[in-house]
Amino acid sequence: MISLSVVIPIFNTPKHLLEHCLTSIHNNIKDMKDVEVLMINDGSTEPYIVPLLQEKAQVDCRFRYIDKPNSGVSNTRNMGIELSQGEYIAFVDADDYFEPNALQYMLETTKKEKADVAMFGFCEDNDLIERETLRQRVEVNEEVMHTLFRNDMSKWYKYGLNLAAVWAKLYKRSAILQNHVSFIQDIAPNEDGFFNLCLLSNLSSFYVDNTLVYHYVIHEKSAIHKFSNYVIKISEPLLTMLDNQAKTLYPNNADFIADICFRTLCTITSATYIYFMHARNEKSFWELKREMDDFLSTPIMRKYIKKTPFREAKYRIGLKNAILLKLHLYWIVLITERRWMSYE
Repeated sequence: MISLSVVIPIFNTPKHLLEHCLTSIHNNIKDMKDVEVLMINDGSTEPYIVPLLQEKAQVDCRFRYIDKPNSGVSNTRNMGIELSQGEYIAFVDADDYFEPNALQYMLETTKKEKADVAMFGFCEDNDLIERETLRQRVEVNEEVMHTLFRNDMSKWYKYGLNLAAVWAKLYKRSAILQNHVSFIQDIAPNEDGFFNLCLLSNLSSFYVDNTLVYHYVIHEKSAIHKFSNYVIKISEPLLTMLDNQAKTLYPNNADFIADICFRTLCTITSATYIYFMHARNEKSFWELKREMDDFLSTPIMRKYIKKTPFREAKYRIGLKNAILLKLHLYWIVLITERRWMSYE
């Protein structure tokens, strides 16, 4: 019987990072027999990907190479859940890596604590932070759900934890299957936070151990860090799903409405600077104005802009921007900011 399945979605990962990731996993499992590593190539176009994965699978039978047409990280992880045979699943991003002996420690701890989900410590690259030890069972209460609705990880980050990400965690596969939870394509790169929200809402508790096990690597090709209009694409489906989840889990709870208002403001701010104001965006002002108006005029966006208290909007995005947002004149921010950028 396989105890652990490690699922790695791979799409055009820089070669040196992918090799480092696979090497760290290989070193982690050298003394583990009841483990499998699913290397799922999501239609990569870089020529080094397939030979590298094929060679790894030939050298070590615990590494399984799986090839599929490109369909995104959500579908790739869902395939990993479907194909995996382990009692527990660990999701790994192909540009990240593990501490030595991390997987063995994670598996032993999760089994010992009889946890359906166990969350462990991480750091960005090698940037270690000072943190107090945290090892305890955490009740799935409204505070946890608020954190996921808001995508506000500040409380967890100070312990070196990330509640929203699926990496640096171990999941009991049966808990995922029995609760019919899967990754949703239309909201990537927020798919992992929503996955955790849906799964944890069906559980009574999860285990936390902030021992450092995982290194999250930041680089220019990381999906979440590059110039993109992904925030615009995912805003409507993500906010709609959060809205539906809040109604289902906590009907008539004003606090969760406030959480989605907070997320809406964060979404607007992210889209403004990741896409509309980005130096690489060479579209004309009128093209960008039309896109911005369309982005802010979807029914779900208008609903939560309207519901956001003025004082909250003022605090989050500034007085001038809050007024313009409420008056449907937010495009003025676009023209003033871009003019300012042109003078720099």
